[in-house]
Amino acid sequence: MLFAPVVLIFASSALAAGVTRTSGTLSLADNNGVAGEQCITFRNNGEIVEAACVTTSVDRQITPATNAAGLPVLLVERTFGEAQAPALVGVDPCIGFNGTDFLASDCAKLTAANAVTLSAAGELVAGTTCSTGVDNLSQLTISTTGAGCTTYTSTVVQRSIDNAGTPAPAVADVAAVSTAAKAKGKGRKGTAGVTAAKAAATTTATAAAVAVATSTVGSGNAAITRTGGTLSLADDNGVAGEQCITFRNNGEIVEAACVTTSVDRQITPATTAAGLPVLFVERSFGAAQAAPLVGVQPCIGFNGTDFLATDCSTLTADTAVTLSAAGELVAGTTCSTGVDNLSQLTISTTGTGCTTYTSTVVQRSSDNAGTPAARQLPVLERQHGTRMRRVSRRSLIVDA
Repeated sequence: MLFAPVVLIFASSALAAGVTRTSGTLSLADNNGVAGEQCITFRNNGEIVEAACVTTSVDRQITPATNAAGLPVLLVERTFGEAQAPALVGVDPCIGFNGTDFLASDCAKLTAANAVTLSAAGELVAGTTCSTGVDNLSQLTISTTGAGCTTYTSTVVQRSIDNAGTPAPAVADVAAVSTAAKAKGKGRKGTAGVTAAKAAATTTATAAAVAVATSTVGSGNAAITRTGGTLSLADDNGVAGEQCITFRNNGEIVEAACVTTSVDRQITPATTAAGLPVLFVERSFGAAQAAPLVGVQPCIGFNGTDFLATDCSTLTADTAVTLSAAGELVAGTTCSTGVDNLSQLTISTTGTGCTTYTSTVVQRSSDNAGTPAARQLPVLERQHGTRMRRVSRRSLIVDA
């Protein structure tokens, strides 16, 4: 099998529990996953999902390593908090198999039977068990018989210390490797963790972004007119660095890394043809996981149970979700209250315990790689219900 040569510079590093990195830090993309949404990502509770391939985010990064006993492991570079993953606080997390799932586990407790590694064929395996991809909630699935294993393309990335992509000290040269390539070398330890800055979404986006233009959306089944700048919303009561509203492939809403250039984090205030205020969802959806959202204009709606991406043309004054002057996501008396332990949006139908969001106007993207949409207008920034203020005069946007 042929693969591209890789030049890496590493220095061996041992972590607190004797875990030693033995190779470059990797991002893993499922070869059978949804394009742009197929990268291995660790939730705040240690579970594994596939999400946007933002390889600079620490929650997408793993590193081949050995534990104190010399057992090959995959070190999870992100850290975890007491609220959602107390078992992973103060330990070195690696990917393990608990008999049911692959998930972040205490490296010190892993054995040859339950330590997950990346095989030469590019499969995530623990003994005869392998990953088979994800379910319709983008959660990792497995086969205990080794049937239907998916493969992953590995890319050596610059190790980060947070989801903003802040480099870890003494990083290796960044290089892409094929699925089967084994990157041999050594790396110096950096301080892994999630930056605890509440304003992460705001500060990340101001340099990148777009602006306010009234524009009619050119595709789909309903006339939707954007009436403001495209926004990223960060939950003021969420987990720092992981609190940005994100749309799953099935249209459900979760909070995830504040990568504001990713289209699945972007919404835009708009109106329908009838003049109904709505929040337009900028990402598109596929037939496999969200058939009702194909060929329509998606907006945030309330289905009686959840806030989620919905066909704009079906919304009414009672079911259209908007952003209030106080920075709350509301539909009538119903509001978002934050997220559960799976980072899934929760609501209150009585309007109690509502959470607030910090809005940041961002450069509207056409994909999760951050490719800019069209041209750009003056950048405005808004937080909660305050007036927008001009940030830059340099950009203009004209929509088709």
